[in-house]
Amino acid sequence: MDEQQKKRILVIEDDEMIAKLISAKLEKVGFEILMAQDGAKGLELIRTAMPDLVLLDAMLPIKNGFEILEILHREHIIPALPVIIISNSGQGVEIEHAIKLGIRDYLVKINFSPVEVLQKIEHVLNAETRSQTPVSTGPRLLIIEDDQLLIDLLLKKFVEHGYVVEHATDAKRGL
Repeated sequence: MDEQQKKRILVIEDDEMIAKLISAKLEKVGFEILMAQDGAKGLELIRTAMPDLVLLDAMLPIKNGFEILEILHREHIIPALPVIIISNSGQGVEIEHAIKLGIRDYLVKINFSPVEVLQKIEHVLNAETRSQTPVSTGPRLLIIEDDQLLIDLLLKKFVEHGYVVEHATDAKRGL
């Protein structure tokens, strides 16, 4: 990734080990990384550093991830700023609430690896690029499915075969 195209990722995560693990992987492939360990500092960096994407922990000191999402939603920063939430629980109600606030994707801490984080970031950033490109290079496909594992498997398979894929976790969002 050259300097002109280097994307800035803001990692808002209070677990220092997880933050460093994710950041190291992303820096290794060429992303510029900013980090915050609490919600207040993270919100400040969103406003001042203008990241290209935010990885946001749901449970943070000072302001939690959902408080930050509500502020970003209210200030119309989302949906222009892609946000991927990092959750401890992955409960459907929590994820659904985050989706309504405009997140692009989510990760459950116990189930992800740094490679999966990178794949999700690249998928979201590539979707951003595709949405800014007037003509898609492949057939378009919409997946409406509430099982994230199944979504991930389908996305991987269809993207490998040249499809431009969007997904939604419920019918309302799909429409």
